Amino acid sequence: MKVRQFSLIELLVVIAIIGILASMILPALGKARKTSQQAVCNSQQKQIGTSIYLYVDDNEYMPSTSHPNQSSRLGWKMHVASYLNTEGNGSGGGSAPFRCPNSELGTGYTNQEAGTAYNINFGDDRFANKPAVKLTEIESAVETGVIADSVDGSDWLIASKLLPSENAVGYRHKNGLNILWADGHVAWSSTVSIQAGKNGVADWYYEIEKP
Repeated sequence: MKVRQFSLIELLVVIAIIGILASMILPALGKARKTSQQAVCNSQQKQIGTSIYLYVDDNEYMPSTSHPNQSSRLGWKMHVASYLNTEGNGSGGGSAPFRCPNSELGTGYTNQEAGTAYNINFGDDRFANKPAVKLTEIESAVETGVIADSVDGSDWLIASKLLPSENAVGYRHKNGLNILWADGHVAWSSTVSIQAGKNGVADWYYEIEKP
């Protein structure tokens, strides 16, 4: 029985078809991957949210900006870590659930407690000597961010404010970011909506200054 061999032209046609199919399939796979990462990020923020509210139930106040065993401004992770069965120290660049799956953390400050893909809202101040607040002191919980995607590898220099002007937020999901709001829900928000702010002012934070 004679075995038919493919001609060079036929092989080139097959290769071309494979290339066309790949060009159609790969973008779809990439989109599906990004959608999956966004969903995982959403789930992780919900986990963090649950840990924060458990902390509030036990301590009455939201996690403060510092921790007795940690002097940086990301001590909040250590406050809630026990509720998540993790240390929350951010070593090695942070890990789930404190690290967004779509984050590409740099190495600049990841040996400190700052290597995280999420930042916490400390209000309009970033220093560790400010008092914590109660949930009941937040006037509009549905419009007040608590946890948000942050700039990859962000450290204490930009970790305190959910403000576009501070360059602290990271738009890593479909030209937007996931935000845990003070009422407990997690939702995606577009870059445009966050930068525009509510009532024309980018003030998605709670004020922690007290008399």
